[in-house]
Amino acid sequence: MLQGRLRAGQLNKAPRGEYFTHAPIEYVRTENSLELEPDDQAREVVKIIFTNFAELGSLSAVKVKA
Repeated sequence: MLQGRLRAGQLNKAPRGEYFTHAPIEYVRTENSLELEPDDQAREVVKIIFTNFAELGSLSAVKVKA
């Protein structure tokens, strides 16, 4: 019963964009919203990983290059 009510609440929030469990890469979750990662080094590392992925085409190749 309780689990069903929790699931209904999640489904109710989802269309409004209010339900999320994890922040997307390069974002941090604040009390009421998402914001860009404040750490410049962390943002730069993510940028490098995605650039390498676009260049090499696979995560395995990115890991080997690292």
